[in-house]
Amino acid sequence: MEAFNIQVIEPKRFFQVLQSLHKPYLVDVRSLEETQQYPAPVPAYHFNLEDGNFNLMVHSLDKRRAVIVFCQDGKRAKKACRYMALTGFERVYCLKGGLEALNHHTQVEKA
Repeated sequence: MEAFNIQVIEPKRFFQVLQSLHKPYLVDVRSLEETQQYPAPVPAYHFNLEDGNFNLMVHSLDKRRAVIVFCQDGKRAKKACRYMALTGFERVYCLKGGLEALNHHTQVEKA
């Protein structure tokens, strides 16, 4: 994803990267049902990638600020990151493997 100026965040580095950035946007691109059933571990904007309003919602953000995008398994986040990078967002980060990978890593760390 480097060709799109997108940085991939490994699950083990998610919270470290989050703390290192100055006021990043966190964008959850899952469906409303997914966000209700499996809440994100951090407060985030909910911009459903499958929603027809995704483009409008994304463009309400400041393109100069860092943005961290995630979904359930990482696939939709990749699509959203590509779109955001192509439309002028300067610092785009994608959580590799999505919340599933982050939750797995967090559980392994606790064990």
